[in-house]
Amino acid sequence: MADIWDNLNATKIGDDPGTIINTQTRNIHLERDNKALLSDVNLINQATFRDGRPIPGTQQVHESPSVTDQTRTVAFTPEPGEVWSIMNITCKFTNITSTSGVYLYINDLKNSVLQGFFYGSSSSTDFFLDDDGTWDDFTLSYPCQLQFQIGDSSNWDDATLQINMIRLR
Repeated sequence: MADIWDNLNATKIGDDPGTIINTQTRNIHLERDNKALLSDVNLINQATFRDGRPIPGTQQVHESPSVTDQTRTVAFTPEPGEVWSIMNITCKFTNITSTSGVYLYINDLKNSVLQGFFYGSSSSTDFFLDDDGTWDDFTLSYPCQLQFQIGDSSNWDDATLQINMIRLR
């Protein structure tokens, strides 16, 4: 294996080198002969804030594609090696006239499993999905993706999710 530092020597901490680090480290065996290499990996992960805590400067409000019908739609897919904390989600409706349901799913792309984990309904233009008190932050990493579906498209013109999230690694 090439020296782990070879492909990182031109990388700055602020460059978001997570994918490069992931590619270079995924095949390192956990064995005594790799002790020095594992120490280097640990040092690199700490220096680039890949330690499970939020990475400074990565919080964002991600907007999903707008939908105009009841099609289940991908809201967000992390890049390989990324882990995101989803803190809250708002569904923004345009011209809503009656109550419509919002469904959230986690789609496991590797194992072809779709899990529904949230349902709520509202007739409000801004539906705060975490407003019922049962919402907790959750993490999302590749190969899983966040999907959504909005019920009864005759009640609104379009809908978009706004996802408040911060990267953990």
